[in-house]
Amino acid sequence: MPNIAIFTGALLALLGPIFYLGSGTGSLTALIPVPIGLLIAGSGAAAKHPARLKAGMHAAAMFALLGLLGSLMGARNWFAFLNGADVARPAAAILQFLMFVITLVFLGICVRWFIANRRAKNAETPA
Repeated sequence: MPNIAIFTGALLALLGPIFYLGSGTGSLTALIPVPIGLLIAGSGAAAKHPARLKAGMHAAAMFALLGLLGSLMGARNWFAFLNGADVARPAAAILQFLMFVITLVFLGICVRWFIANRRAKNAETPA
């Protein structure tokens, strides 16, 4: 699971520069996924140590939730853009949508992993 966190963080960290350079506007807001991605990847790297696995993955999930909530601010623009309407900043709408999807999928994977670990731990504990 820590490797998935590192991959997810790296993916988010790469999205920022790609949209920053690719949009042609040079807007620094395109770099917003970078710190979220670095925090997720760093938490995943910390979780590679067995003693920090639980705390590291909880931190990664928390940072993913922050990224998810932050990307929701542009939800109105996503639907307009996806329906073919003109939006003021289409690259920003795409970036926010991608960040939303990536963090949502990662958060879902984390929740499933936490539940599976809890069930496995409860199955090992004698009644």
